[in-house]
Amino acid sequence: MNESKTKEMIQRHEGFRPCVYYDTLGFPTGGYGHAFLDRSPISHGVAVLLFDEDFDRAKKDYEKLEFDLDPVRRAVIIDMLFNLGLTKFRAFRLMIRALQDKKYHIAAEEMLDSKWAKQVKSRAFRLARMMRTGEV
Repeated sequence: MNESKTKEMIQRHEGFRPCVYYDTLGFPTGGYGHAFLDRSPISHGVAVLLFDEDFDRAKKDYEKLEFDLDPVRRAVIIDMLFNLGLTKFRAFRLMIRALQDKKYHIAAEEMLDSKWAKQVKSRAFRLARMMRTGEV
């Protein structure tokens, strides 16, 4: 049996799961039986693939919000969506309202007045400055 057929057999046995789940031993697993164990190495190539998937999801989530923002402020929101996910992002109701009203200084204040800002620290300060000024 050649390598290609061996791969196909293992993929068939493992089955594909497009999300992380817990296997029969309680280990987080995903894809074709890949176990996500604590301190497991991850190659740069795999990290880039995962990043690209997450970035594409954040861009799609941005489109769902139907904002009309300049490229810098759009990048800020995509960054937040990448970090938070759409559900947690939507909890920023006052910030979202400020964005809809084009009140960017208020949106920046709302970003900084959050649990998220305390968690990400300097990232939040950089993004809030970009939101306030519209500059990188």
